Amino acid sequence: MIATKLVVRNAISKLLPRGGHDAVNQTTSTQPGQVDWEIYTTGLNGVDNGENNLLSSLLYYSIAFLAFVLILSHIQHLILVKLRHILLLHTNTREALLYWATPANSTVSFVKRHILWAPVGKIKHNREIRLSNAINFGTLPTRLQAILLTLYLASNVVYCTILLNWHLPRPQLIAEFRGRTGVLAVTNMVPLILLAGRNNPLIWIFGISFDTWNLIHRWLGRIVALESTCHITAWTINEVEISPIGWQGVLEKIRESHFVLCGLIAGISFLCLLFHSPSPIRHAFYETFLHLHIAFALAGLIGVFYHLKVDKLPQIIYICICIGIWSYDRLFRLVRLLYRNCGRRMTRFRITALPGGGGACRVDIELTRKWKYRPGSHAYVYLPWVSMWHSHPFSIAWSNNPDQRVAWNENCDHAERRDSSDSADSNDTVSLSPVGDMADIEKMTSTTIFVDRASAASSGKGTYMQRYSNDIPWSEKNTISMVMSKRAGMTKTLWDMANRTASKTLYFRGFLEGEYGAQHGLYSYGMVVLVAGGVGITHCIGWTRELLNLYKKGRGVARRAVLIWVVPDKDQYDWCREWFDEIFAVPGWDEFLTIQFYVTRPKGDMLVSPCPHVPAYAGRPDWRGLFNRFVEQRLGTMGVTVCGPGTLSDSIRYTVREQISNASIDFLEESFTW
Repeated sequence: MIATKLVVRNAISKLLPRGGHDAVNQTTSTQPGQVDWEIYTTGLNGVDNGENNLLSSLLYYSIAFLAFVLILSHIQHLILVKLRHILLLHTNTREALLYWATPANSTVSFVKRHILWAPVGKIKHNREIRLSNAINFGTLPTRLQAILLTLYLASNVVYCTILLNWHLPRPQLIAEFRGRTGVLAVTNMVPLILLAGRNNPLIWIFGISFDTWNLIHRWLGRIVALESTCHITAWTINEVEISPIGWQGVLEKIRESHFVLCGLIAGISFLCLLFHSPSPIRHAFYETFLHLHIAFALAGLIGVFYHLKVDKLPQIIYICICIGIWSYDRLFRLVRLLYRNCGRRMTRFRITALPGGGGACRVDIELTRKWKYRPGSHAYVYLPWVSMWHSHPFSIAWSNNPDQRVAWNENCDHAERRDSSDSADSNDTVSLSPVGDMADIEKMTSTTIFVDRASAASSGKGTYMQRYSNDIPWSEKNTISMVMSKRAGMTKTLWDMANRTASKTLYFRGFLEGEYGAQHGLYSYGMVVLVAGGVGITHCIGWTRELLNLYKKGRGVARRAVLIWVVPDKDQYDWCREWFDEIFAVPGWDEFLTIQFYVTRPKGDMLVSPCPHVPAYAGRPDWRGLFNRFVEQRLGTMGVTVCGPGTLSDSIRYTVREQISNASIDFLEESFTW
């Protein structure tokens, strides 16, 4: 270890400018032969800036090398997928599909099974580690994620400790440690801010989900907070030990020096970010956490900017990059939000309370402008009248865009039925939108907002309800739909409001930000297995319609699709009944699609299927037995996607890993952990 350290330091010293420490750290003496140690509490005295800059570059070079490897791997995967897709489109025979059905490389299968898809332990990855229903400690990373995070953390520890010149006098060594931790903290802030944005360009460059980047963002934040704390602690130690008045000197420096004060504000902000971000606090008070998180992050950025600006330190360029990245993300989101939702009229939301255990709302969104819906995508919903400026992500389950309506379903009168039902129910529906006299709105009580028109009339509020009713006819031609499962916060408020009306329906004006996600397509697989748990059906049903549409048009590769939906209550089938009816209206749909419906908590001894086309089973699926049959019956490469609770996702992940040596399988998990 000592020999390795000396070799590394010698190599670095050869790359440094002549003079090393002495070039920037000339010590002065108050008397001949006496060293003035107090200079090591200010500026760059005692700081080896050349070595710090070199280590910052090494940190970025290591990130760049990893990025190069990842992008090569991603490009290779894209080429393979595109090649398979093109070849099977032109030669979609059974022989061609069988060629792609077996793993081409045992090494790739080994890496997928034991590193890429494998959790740190045996099974648990997306299932939250819980102490109780109210307290959880988040999820565990995969082995590859754990390896990369450990290496990055270790490199920061090595740069901040082992590569210090331990032969220096104590004040000078502490000053060097102060400079090293400060420079690396600022260096790490660039990727920290980049990975925090919803419009992070690395998502589509590498094909890696926001969920993974968010995991890395959290760990980078911890590194920055710890390095900032070490930076402040090192300065404090030197100031206390060298100053003749000890801690009083520290307080005087904080009062008199803008340089020190701004740095202290930034350091306290980063510590607050560290202590308020653990999973139990984050999950228990998410809205409060989010606002405090943004406030502390801004305070930290501004504090570091002025801390570096006062002394004209060269690392200020990193903070300018961070501010630029953050500003771009916010400005881009604002511009897109206004463009998507503001036109002749704002985006409208129709909230319908759905039957079924647990409670859920169907949300139909009449878009101001068209957008091309991609299966598997999600969007953020803003409903200012319910949750002010807060936004929440939800999967887009369905689209009624005329350009994307399936050509094979021309006889389906879904749109006509829905339009007629809207007109029939319009007299029992309350519309809440930011129009009209705000004084009247402020006079309304919260209970008045929840009731239907008949109740409002009986309470003397009929005139108000008529003025703010849904006077503009609802159009199905440019509508997308979601399902929101009732939890705490906004989703519970929406369900309660809609459930109190006679028609179980409310209308709102709001904003929709997106779309996001949908990095992975299912177009090149000969067989697709879609597994949904509860409200996770919103991710899978869009893909079900898309694949069936391509199959009926003769433009798809997939020859078979299996949709498995696991729910606690069979009444939850009603969440998607209309969409399933559209699918069942397609002639010969069952030649391509198999649907299995599992009810984990059935009521009574007999389980009756909610639909004659869908067999219902009591209990949980035997995943190993099911996938054994799927592998035996597969045609071509099999794509498996899952969206649902962490326990379900982990079970599918484990089962797929068991089969990876026997079949060519791709595993695609849709999750959002925060």
